[in-house]
Amino acid sequence: MSEALITVKNLSIRTETRSILSQANFQINKGKITLLIGGSGGGKTVLLKILSGLLRKNHPSFYIEGEVLLNNKNILQWKNYSQTDDVGIVFQDYGLLDDYSISQNIDFAFCHSRSKVPVKQRKAMFQHLTEKLSVNPKLPIQHASGGQKRRIAIARTLAYNPDVIIYDEPTAGLDPKMAQNVAQLIQKTHCDFNKQSSIIVTHDYQEFLPIADHVLFLDPSKKRVYEVSKEQLQELINAGYLQVPIEAPSQKNKLTQKLEHLFISTCNWSIQTPLRLAQSVMRTLPLWRSYKWGTRFFLHYCKMLAFLSSIFYLAMAGAIIGSVSAYFSFKFLPYRHITRQLITEDVLTALGFGLYRVIIPIFASILIAARSGAAVASDIGNRVYLQETDSMRSMSCAPSSYLQTGSTLAFLVSVPILTLMTFAVARFFCLVVFSIMHPEYHPVLGDAIFHKLLRDGNGFFYLGTSWLIAKSLVCGWGLANICYYIGMRAKSSAKDISRDITFTVIWGTLFVMVTHAAFAFIEFSKKVY
Repeated sequence: MSEALITVKNLSIRTETRSILSQANFQINKGKITLLIGGSGGGKTVLLKILSGLLRKNHPSFYIEGEVLLNNKNILQWKNYSQTDDVGIVFQDYGLLDDYSISQNIDFAFCHSRSKVPVKQRKAMFQHLTEKLSVNPKLPIQHASGGQKRRIAIARTLAYNPDVIIYDEPTAGLDPKMAQNVAQLIQKTHCDFNKQSSIIVTHDYQEFLPIADHVLFLDPSKKRVYEVSKEQLQELINAGYLQVPIEAPSQKNKLTQKLEHLFISTCNWSIQTPLRLAQSVMRTLPLWRSYKWGTRFFLHYCKMLAFLSSIFYLAMAGAIIGSVSAYFSFKFLPYRHITRQLITEDVLTALGFGLYRVIIPIFASILIAARSGAAVASDIGNRVYLQETDSMRSMSCAPSSYLQTGSTLAFLVSVPILTLMTFAVARFFCLVVFSIMHPEYHPVLGDAIFHKLLRDGNGFFYLGTSWLIAKSLVCGWGLANICYYIGMRAKSSAKDISRDITFTVIWGTLFVMVTHAAFAFIEFSKKVY
């Protein structure tokens, strides 16, 4: 018998509604191409994630018992994703970083590989991989066909250089000719790159039987995985064993199920919230495994938050707020013919103070929460939906280290800058409208009156700048984490992404308003002037 590379002992997997495996025992041998067959919905993807270290015992949705030994190390006891470097996955939906080029996708694998390939050798290895797999490195990923994306995903996984490669439904959506080509490609890859094991997880078995060294069958009725010959497999399939049995629905009524779900969700929320707050504080620090990629993600989110469209959006808001507030403040003064000469200067001074300390920070933060919050939540949600986050985990990289840290730092930088920029535009338009309505005031005098409560004559910054920066940073930090945790929720369709964008805008704007209200009570609790 061949030496076992992966040994599974008494593995049981179940959810709240059904059992997937019960006391399963099997092994995957070294140097072999293993075909794991199972019906759609039978639990192949769950088993795949367990074999790769992406799903562990502490997962809230699954109850997992038993042992999964890879090179005598129990995968189920791995503490973090840095231990998953023995296994690589070629995902069904590829899991490519679509906003980066082919060379950058492969470079991501090089940067996170345990092999630590020197930078000087990466170019030669990249050329070798692309030539072997017939990948055109100049082709934009968005323009690549399904077969081309499959080869790119294989090239990236090979650059990561794991001992074991798992292929998740590699022929899904392909015609028979293309499926045959994929099977030949997997066999050639296994031989040319000398992998310890290649595991093909699929329900579409015909094209892979000729290249498989042994076949494992996930029996949905017995909840077991066992090795079968190719002839036995055909008999089992003809007998209908590939069909996943429909389990009896729960006898609990919908109200009971909803109450249980509410109770469990509330308990999880009360337990997880303090932990998430602590994690969010720690993840503000740029403790990246690859600073090259950490910087790339940070700049990606900076561009998303504070590029031309965002600047234009907030500048227009500043122009409208500044001009409208000045116009209506002076247009509708009570008893204007009597009070105009007495309180005009006081109104302008109050406008300057109010715009800088209260109005612009609130409006800018709400607009940033709506626009940028939606953009970041959409970005992260799409990465979850397209399996980019699972792809990161499969290459020993926690998504939080790049997505949460990068977006948090981008928010912390962008929110104060955009708020100050919005005020600068609002101030300009406010003074322009004032000069038009009161031509008797010289522009320099108007500027001095506007800043009367903001300048102390000695400091470089306006009075209250520390408060403005503080509440901007709190708003930025909170918005980043709202975007991340909502964006990282499981996505089964594009509808889920739209739903979470809506939730992000709602919770983001509420958080901003509550934050500013809390700061206002603290900031102005004592007489300021």
